[in-house]
Amino acid sequence: VHKAPYFFWPLHYESKVPVFWLVRAVVFFAVWALLAHFFVGSSIAQDATGDVELTRRMEWYAPLAMVLYGLTQTFAAFDWVMSLEPHWASTIFGVLTLGGQVVSAMAFTITVAAWLASRDDAPLGRVIATLQFHDLGKLLMAFVMVWAYLMLSQFLIIWSGNLPDEAVWYVRRMENGWGAWPAALAVLHFAVPFLLLLDR
Repeated sequence: VHKAPYFFWPLHYESKVPVFWLVRAVVFFAVWALLAHFFVGSSIAQDATGDVELTRRMEWYAPLAMVLYGLTQTFAAFDWVMSLEPHWASTIFGVLTLGGQVVSAMAFTITVAAWLASRDDAPLGRVIATLQFHDLGKLLMAFVMVWAYLMLSQFLIIWSGNLPDEAVWYVRRMENGWGAWPAALAVLHFAVPFLLLLDR
């Protein structure tokens, strides 16, 4: 009940209409759409015109965009995932979700780059060579390890503390047939990529 205003303000929680939650969701998507529109539009215009000033403008706005995305993504994670367990709290939950997004985005980018570099009709093969893929693989391995470290450290701290309000997040995700998913996450999201990325 004490967290109800975070979802239902300015109405009462008995109204079942999460006005404040919906407003924040609209703001999050609006920020993401504006950032995507600006950077994709500027990149396409730069490719078409060759104007270096467009690149400088994107470089100037990139740090602000990263801060905006980091903040909105963190609050979105709180709203959409942490709110499934209203009494649970995590001070690094935003970092956890952001780390997972970075790993997924990097893996997808490397896969697409490898596919484009292998095509004879794509000029990317002349730009990205084996050395660059080695560097990208090392960077991906570092992010996989950071993500796994954060996930495991939070799990161990909460599990060893055995506080009901904290442990409930993990308990409910390990019972009623869901226990296979954490194991699959540990194997497929960490162990397999880690072993594959060890090899040059």
